[in-house]
Order: sequence, then C-alpha cells, then structure tokens
Amino acid sequence: MALISAVLQAKPQAQVLITGSSHERSMTSELALACASPRVRSIAGETSLRRLFALLSLAHSLVSVDTGPAHAAGAIGCPLVVLFGQTDPRANRPFSRTSPVLVVTGPPGAPELKGEAAWRRDHHMTGIAPQAVIDAWRSLG
Repeated sequence: MALISAVLQAKPQAQVLITGSSHERSMTSELALACASPRVRSIAGETSLRRLFALLSLAHSLVSVDTGPAHAAGAIGCPLVVLFGQTDPRANRPFSRTSPVLVVTGPPGAPELKGEAAWRRDHHMTGIAPQAVIDAWRSLG
C-alpha cells in the first residue's frame, strides 16, 4: 500500500490498476479496497493479453515482479520497475530499447555472487524494502 499511496500523491491524475490472474482476484480486490480510493481498481482476471498490452502502451509505468507482463512492458516501451527475489536478474531481466527498466532486489547489501544457486541463497522478495521500490518508481519521472 505504501507504493500505491506514493503513486497517488505524486500523480494526482493517475489511476492505479492492480493486475493479476483470476486466481489472484480476491487478493488484488482486497488490496484495492484497503486503499480506500476510487482511483485504485483491481482488474485481475478481467483483462485479455491484448487489453493488457494496450494498457501497458498507455501507462505511465509498471511495477511488477518478474513475470510475462513485466517482459511485455519492457518490449512495448512502458517504463518499468521489476522486483526480483531468488531469480537472478542478470540472467532473466526484462529489457527495453526505449524506456527505463529498473531492477530492485533484496535485501540491501546482499552479495551478488556468480551463479543462480548463490543468488538464490542470498536474495529474496521479503528482503525488498517498500521504500526502495518507491524510490525506483520515482526515478522513472
């Protein structure tokens, strides 16, 4: 919720759409409801890939874990903050020719040793600080 609050404060005209699969609808709906803002809406399970790609082409930015939509955002040119836990972003991060792709990992100061097993041992999603994600998103402009 800290990220959504930061987006709403920084972009008074913004709408925040929370995406996900139909299996994630309950969780994303609860998050949208907890934000208590008409500018926040869950669209989990409501969008085809074609519609999602269209939304990404119009969006200010996307904040996502390492998923297919994150890679699509990079390919489409949507500015992106992508969170990586145990998957090594050096081998699997999205790329874009036209827009920034910022990678956030955690915990802060974790070693970046060579090899997937070493990465997996030292990195995890729960080590990502919300403020690190907010700072990365703000740097997108």
